[in-house]
Amino acid sequence: MTAPGTNGSAKEQLRQALIAAGIDASDERIAQLLPAYQGLLAGAARIAQLDLGETEPAVIYRLPSPE
Repeated sequence: MTAPGTNGSAKEQLRQALIAAGIDASDERIAQLLPAYQGLLAGAARIAQLDLGETEPAVIYRLPSPE
């Protein structure tokens, strides 16, 4: 599967992801899911363009220390 933003159409990326997950990859199912998948790709592309520098995580989960 190609990474978002590289060569390969979103439709083919979606088809490959569905097949890898064992989900029905029929043309009808692809048509149903493609708009949402394209929205995810667009959102990921916008986030990748942000200059976040040394931004720390919003939440840090610390495991309790063993007693």
